[in-house]
Parts: sequence; structure tokens; C-alpha cells
Amino acid sequence: MSSTNSKDKDNPSKRIEYRGKNVRVSRTGGVSATKTFKGDGVGATINTKHGLRLHKRLFKGARMGFQNGNFQFIGRYNSGPFNFNV
Repeated sequence: MSSTNSKDKDNPSKRIEYRGKNVRVSRTGGVSATKTFKGDGVGATINTKHGLRLHKRLFKGARMGFQNGNFQFIGRYNSGPFNFNV
């Protein structure tokens, strides 16, 4: 997928990127490659820019993990008009 994000015709955005299945190339971020291994609620992601992430699914919409020695909690909740990203 190739993108030139343009929100306004008079003031176009400067985002230029290419996103493939395992590769992302952008003007500002450079090149990064990603590979994810998934198991039974457990997974590992290797990224050339961000290192190794180990994660475990807690329940629908939430997971916890470690990336570069730092704890992460990633969650999403939506009910009616309320949407939250943690």
C-alpha cells in the first residue's frame, strides 16, 4: 500500500510512505521490517527499529507485554459513543 496523505488540497501533508506485509518505508522514519510469531494467546514480534516484543492476550481488546525491557499494556475499549485507547 502506498500513501501520500493529503488532508487539504491547499495545504498538503508531507507524509509519504509505503506499507507492505512485513516492510514499511517512510520519508521520515526510514525503513523497518517486522515479523510476528503467534501462538495460543502468546506472541512475539521482531522489528528492526524497535527490537523484540513479547506479548500475551489478557482478554478481548487487551494485551500486556515487554519490549526492550519495558512493560506495556495495550488496550482498547468501546461501548456505544465511548471509545478509549489505553
